Amino acid sequence: MGKSIGVRFAIPVMIAISCLPGCSPFRLPESFPVQRQLIRRIKGTCSAGKPCTVKMRDVTDFGWDRMYVFAVGVTPAERKRIVGADGVETSDLEAELVFTKDGKIVHQEPVPEGVEDPIRNEVWFSGFENTAQTASYSAEVAFSITQSTSSNGPYFCLTPTH
Repeated sequence: MGKSIGVRFAIPVMIAISCLPGCSPFRLPESFPVQRQLIRRIKGTCSAGKPCTVKMRDVTDFGWDRMYVFAVGVTPAERKRIVGADGVETSDLEAELVFTKDGKIVHQEPVPEGVEDPIRNEVWFSGFENTAQTASYSAEVAFSITQSTSSNGPYFCLTPTH
């Protein structure tokens, strides 16, 4: 009898623990400062889901001169080589934004994304259809924003304007 109570208790605990990394509200895009400000700007500027343009420097509260976007699959060693600085922290299992100023990392954050469908408020950079892709932008970059909807809610596609 005591053993079955332990098993009945252990199974829900194991399920809850295994769900934490992927199901936690702390892994949503709005949990990270730059993405939170970007989502607020999009929702406040892009009325009724119509395309609009957002400058990345307008959604950051720190100085930077270069932004790097890493898709899932770019190794930490490759990220470090591309950025040219120590301190890139996210693994190759996550997409990431890294901001630098004068060659030093000033901010970085993971970019959560859905596996089969985009998650609610996912920020997706156009041109990243495959894994292991990277891009680099100056602080002057502006993105054209297109809003779409998946089964999980709205998500946003960012296309650099040139």
